[in-house]
Amino acid sequence: MKKVFRCISSVLPILLAISIPASAAAAEPAVMIVNLKTDDLTEPIGKGFAPRFSWQMKSDIAGQYQTAYRVTVYRGGEEIWSTGRVVSGISVGIPYTGPALSACTKYTWEVQVWDKGEAVSSASASFETGLANWNNSQWISMPGAKDDDSSSFRRALISEKAVKSARLYATGLGVFDLWINGKRVGSDVLKPGFTMMTKRVHAFAYDVTDLIGTGENVLSAVVTSGWWRGEAAPGNPGKSTALRVQLHLAYEDGTSEVIGTGTDWMTADASPIRMAGIWKGETYDANYSTAWMLPGFDDSKWEAAELNREFTGEIMPMVGDPIRARKDLELKP
Repeated sequence: MKKVFRCISSVLPILLAISIPASAAAAEPAVMIVNLKTDDLTEPIGKGFAPRFSWQMKSDIAGQYQTAYRVTVYRGGEEIWSTGRVVSGISVGIPYTGPALSACTKYTWEVQVWDKGEAVSSASASFETGLANWNNSQWISMPGAKDDDSSSFRRALISEKAVKSARLYATGLGVFDLWINGKRVGSDVLKPGFTMMTKRVHAFAYDVTDLIGTGENVLSAVVTSGWWRGEAAPGNPGKSTALRVQLHLAYEDGTSEVIGTGTDWMTADASPIRMAGIWKGETYDANYSTAWMLPGFDDSKWEAAELNREFTGEIMPMVGDPIRARKDLELKP
């Protein structure tokens, strides 16, 4: 009987160890701060200069709640603004009220949250401001484009130095899409969205560092009528669709360069998108090659883009999530 008892005693610790979940050894904190957002977006780039901050509290403690918070904003590790400790349960839309933010700059923000037991939890996220102005680019159009025709644009550039970071800022008069070396930029569609385009138009920003290589690179775009001209634009009597782009390159050696739209961009009726309208839909002809989006293409038969001075409104960062295609809603036979 003693042998059996010794056997059970030796096995019991092993069984207990097996029965305890692995997560118990590294359990999550009782309170976590999650879903940090700037202007309702997760770590956005190219946004405005008056951000608002939001977060959520996650806890396995029944009845847990926030009693106070502190939001602090940093630039390169240096604190530039803080709310101080604010006694409040609010965690949505906390406005930034500090010094003016610099353009095209990455900022980090941290939130500290006090719970009902006065324990403090914290988390951090980042955001990046957009352009302060568009002085390094101009609106360009394809000469002679008709209402529902597409306009194709390309600009080759040589990058002889290693690129540290690359940001692409873009907007359009009409729906536009962008490519770098034949690879689509972003997953959003129907840019720049619907606005009263005689007054304002949305701009979009992308981190394209991984798309820029050493040697020749090609920026390309296709613009269609959208809400700027044609039957879907009764309040926007645009005459020509147009594109405006700025590519900001920062090199490893500390130098930088800006490539903007101008008359050095080339244009032609070259896209497989032969016609596109908000109401009419799209006609796509795959017989048209997209080789013009790639380095090495001879665009000597294309013509120079012309400047477009129709738009006199404001270019402002896109607010909220962009429009995206829902793959889960695709019709299948």
